[in-house]
Amino acid sequence: MLIAAFYITWFSVLAAPAAGVLLVLRWQAREGTDLRRGLAWAAAYLGMVGLCLATGLQWSWPFLNFLSCLAALYAYWIAAAGALAISTRWLRIPVSVLAALPLLPSLFLGTIGALALIFVLGDVLDPPIETRRLSSTRLCETTTWGAAFGPSGYTVSMYWSPVWIPILRYTLASDSVDETSPAPGHESATCDSVAASL
Repeated sequence: MLIAAFYITWFSVLAAPAAGVLLVLRWQAREGTDLRRGLAWAAAYLGMVGLCLATGLQWSWPFLNFLSCLAALYAYWIAAAGALAISTRWLRIPVSVLAALPLLPSLFLGTIGALALIFVLGDVLDPPIETRRLSSTRLCETTTWGAAFGPSGYTVSMYWSPVWIPILRYTLASDSVDETSPAPGHESATCDSVAASL
């Protein structure tokens, strides 16, 4: 799964900007409401994903979170390409330049940064090393992060995850431990310590 996710992401960070521009140009050529509707949907989806990230609401399965973020990448470039449709030239040029700034990290991740990309995906998609259900509404997971040649550690996360809503969960608290150079007095974390902090 990790290799497939890597190739999908690698292709997307390179192709999404062009896909966004081509889609916006196609909508413009139709001279209807397609452009406004498409940009509104892209902006609404980006807002929803941003709200979920800010509040800690997520899918229970990491691969669905991955797909949601991947869709947000395409939605961003559709919204960014919408700057090309601004009729006023003095406004269109600076807005287009600002909207295109994320193109630089995209090109980096798609080329020489590909190794970093696969390690990030590994952190996101690797299954937890421990899962404990503390109650019918609380779930605790321990996941690892980092790489052998750099900082590494683990994160203990406590979720509101009712057994009757198996596809969604909400982050209540989390505690990350850097095992490479642990902070004084913060050498370990457990589900019990995170639960006690609530």
